[in-house]
Amino acid sequence: MASENANDLSCYFAPANIGIGSPGSRLVYNLPQEDALQMQRAAFLSQLLTIVCLIRPGVALSSELWIQPHDATGRSLRLSRAEVYLDIWGHGYNAPLVQSERGVKLPLDRSWPCSAWPQVCGENALWGARVILQAEGYATVTSNRFFPLGAEDPRAGPTGTSVDTVIITFEGIPEVRIKEGETKEVKLPFRRPTRRIIRISDETGKPLAGVRVIDRLLFARSNHCGAVEGDILAQGETDTSGEMIVPDVAGERAFQMNELRHFALLESRDAEIPIIAIRRLRTPVTTIVLRALEKKSLLRLEFTNDGIPAAGLQLMSCVDHCCGACCGTLEGETDQNGRVLLKDYYPELIRLVLMERSGGICWQGNVPEPSGEGWTKIEIRAK
Repeated sequence: MASENANDLSCYFAPANIGIGSPGSRLVYNLPQEDALQMQRAAFLSQLLTIVCLIRPGVALSSELWIQPHDATGRSLRLSRAEVYLDIWGHGYNAPLVQSERGVKLPLDRSWPCSAWPQVCGENALWGARVILQAEGYATVTSNRFFPLGAEDPRAGPTGTSVDTVIITFEGIPEVRIKEGETKEVKLPFRRPTRRIIRISDETGKPLAGVRVIDRLLFARSNHCGAVEGDILAQGETDTSGEMIVPDVAGERAFQMNELRHFALLESRDAEIPIIAIRRLRTPVTTIVLRALEKKSLLRLEFTNDGIPAAGLQLMSCVDHCCGACCGTLEGETDQNGRVLLKDYYPELIRLVLMERSGGICWQGNVPEPSGEGWTKIEIRAK
């Protein structure tokens, strides 16, 4: 790999049949093509010579990916947008990437995100990054979510485990793996936009009409509180066939259904508000299947505190996967026997909070299973 500092790199010609290598030195063979051509032209007998480059011991090598965008004919493209999105738990920064004749340069050392956006090296660790590329007249291309070298890897489990290999994927090409000190190049195809449709149906296949959808180019979704980071591509409602036309993208996107209640994604174990479907659209029509949540009519609850009826407390319901912003529905107040009725509820969607009138929380938890036809008893053990 070519060093960015000319003083760190020494290149010369040698007979093609010599042995290469010296103690404490490293052979660098992937010079930029234009540099290699200039050196070859300067040689009188270039076919008999080998370009040898030595980097002084102790010099740090940068880690880079050079992305070379092209169309279906192989013609190089100049991009109108080349960025990497740096994400920290619900907010981020679109850092511009440098373009040259060689392509788009993506630095992968831990030092680069820190210099591009210092917040990623603050108290909050960098959660992830994603490349965003656009060329006029072509479908937008994005990478997978990846982590720079040396950053804490949340996929690895134990805190303190750092990334030693960056794994980057784009549609249409094999994944790229880059270790510290490596530079690689990839040729990335761009396609002309094609017609894309999403269809929303229930688990029986019945189309769901009038569903309000926000289609976002996915940058990140790291805070798990119903927020999605990314540009809005389209928004509208599904027609009588449950369908909506959306732009073409070679990458992940997020379809938000903010106003749809009492449904969940078929593949999800959790009922979330808003419903967010992360998808790659690889076919002309992509179906998003939702399942209807089970509704129950009545639950008899009896709260006690050390066996004494917990009277005069308010029972509130909160949407379980909504981080507290969806709390506040008053379901009832416990009577002198500590009893209260929960009516017309979706047990999968909500959690319950028992509160004093002053706002103090006495108990909270998931909706319990009914205890037969009688009262379902809950011991709150309030202090």
